[in-house]
Amino acid sequence: MEGSTHTIKVGLAVVTAIVLMLVGYTALNEIQIKGATYTVYGHFPDALGIKPGQPVLLRGKKIGEVTAFDLVSGDDNFATVEFGIKEGVDLFSDLTFVISQDGLLGEKYIAVEVPDERDPLREVLAEGDALPGGNQTDINELLSDADAVLEQVGEILDPQKIDEGLGSLLTQVKETLDNVNLLLATVNEQINGNEQYIENTIRNVHGMSVNFLAMSESFNATSAEINAMVTDPAKKEQLETILANMELISNNMASLTDELNTLAGDEALQSDIKDSVRLTKETLEEAKTTMVKFQDTLEGADELLESADSLMDTTEGVVKDTKQDIDKLTHMGDAIEIKLGMNVRAVDADDDHNLGGDDLYVGDMNAAIGYEDTYVYLGADDIGEDTNFNLMMGYGDLSGFSFRGGVYRGELGLGAAYYGALGAEVMLYDTEDPKLNAYGYIPIMDRLNLVLGGEDLGDDAVASVGIGVELD
Repeated sequence: MEGSTHTIKVGLAVVTAIVLMLVGYTALNEIQIKGATYTVYGHFPDALGIKPGQPVLLRGKKIGEVTAFDLVSGDDNFATVEFGIKEGVDLFSDLTFVISQDGLLGEKYIAVEVPDERDPLREVLAEGDALPGGNQTDINELLSDADAVLEQVGEILDPQKIDEGLGSLLTQVKETLDNVNLLLATVNEQINGNEQYIENTIRNVHGMSVNFLAMSESFNATSAEINAMVTDPAKKEQLETILANMELISNNMASLTDELNTLAGDEALQSDIKDSVRLTKETLEEAKTTMVKFQDTLEGADELLESADSLMDTTEGVVKDTKQDIDKLTHMGDAIEIKLGMNVRAVDADDDHNLGGDDLYVGDMNAAIGYEDTYVYLGADDIGEDTNFNLMMGYGDLSGFSFRGGVYRGELGLGAAYYGALGAEVMLYDTEDPKLNAYGYIPIMDRLNLVLGGEDLGDDAVASVGIGVELD
């Protein structure tokens, strides 16, 4: 019956040790020496990303943490966050709480932002005072904006769209130039034809004017001679009729001459010719301006291509830096080492070199969690009897020799350990009544060791023997 009771005690103690080990492992990332704190508040537009336990940093040093947050409704809705600030750290009324994040994969924290120009009338915050809060630009939003810009640039720089756009533009320019050339040829042909026609017409009109003038003079002479013949009564009536006809013809010839001279010197006709020449010159100037604009467009496209190339180089650098950060996290995970073991021992309490009577049967369960050259050792010894707890810090290699110190079996202790093909532990503890314990581990099967040792070697030595199992 007594053996069953011991077995039940050992089982319950083992379960308790496992729970304590898990709690201790979880607490590795949260352990910190807390002193007295005072409470202040921060008013934020929103509390997105804030959670209890986040650190509060002032110029990179932790001065407190988030203890709680709540949403306050009113004319202006805002989130109120409660902070526990260490006693002895003074905050001032011109400071600001900012939700911050270091890098792409960094954890969020609350930074105390100090202005470049301090308020000379600033006051030290007291218990329950509040400061304004804000948000640092999220790097994910920046990357999102950068992705959108890259997508737009990619659409602009799509070779197919560029080829289609330039091809269409070149086709339109060619058609325009062909039409301009056709127009210039037509105008030139018309001008050349009109100049020849006008020149010939003016010459003909001038010749006709000279001829009509000569004819008028001849008719005037003839009229004088005929007047001399008026004295002849026989021909008087006939001559008067001829003279009247001649005068009418002469007057008509003079009117015709005036009209032809007016046509030859017509300013409107000359203005039309000048306008045709001017329009031809303006058309050529517009064609030249169009070619210059097209050249500027091509130069702008070339500059855009160069800018896009620079942007792609920058993006490549960001991707490389991110990959390096991820590689560092991966290597950190590979460097963590865990060693977990459980022993079941018999202790010769009555020192009769036999197991029975008042002798004890106990269990040990301990774990060591290491990173590089340091580790944490925690667990419990003598499970089933006194159940003494262990929590120590170690320096050295979990696969070799190391030193460690801290709480051993509920007392202050210091010792050394070696883990290899064979294993050994030596611990000196209890400052009021110093005790020295030593254990050796001899492998007998895979992950199974024979445990041999002695307790309180400096006074009344007690032997212990048992079986150890490596669980890692």
